[in-house]
Amino acid sequence: MYTKVAEYKNQTLFRMPDTGEYAGYSFYLFNDQIKTGEKGIEANLSENFTVYLKDRRNDKYAELTADEFKEAMTGITDANYGNGLIKPSESRKDRFTERERLLR
Repeated sequence: MYTKVAEYKNQTLFRMPDTGEYAGYSFYLFNDQIKTGEKGIEANLSENFTVYLKDRRNDKYAELTADEFKEAMTGITDANYGNGLIKPSESRKDRFTERERLLR
């Protein structure tokens, strides 16, 4: 289970679950490593792949091997992501819609 933040031409940005050692961290995976399956987004990582985690709020970095990353993500469900992901563009839409409703 992965929570996608943004998708770019060659990579996709994800965030780690709100629970666990790496709460607050985000990471990129190459788009050709990602597939959508029955359980959501799944990653196909080679044994020698390193996942670089960043926590920009606290200026922290971590590196996980493919096996360590798979272990950290094992058993993760939507419940591990708290209230979910609210993208800035979505919150602006909600504020605009609310403001428009008040003006009518």
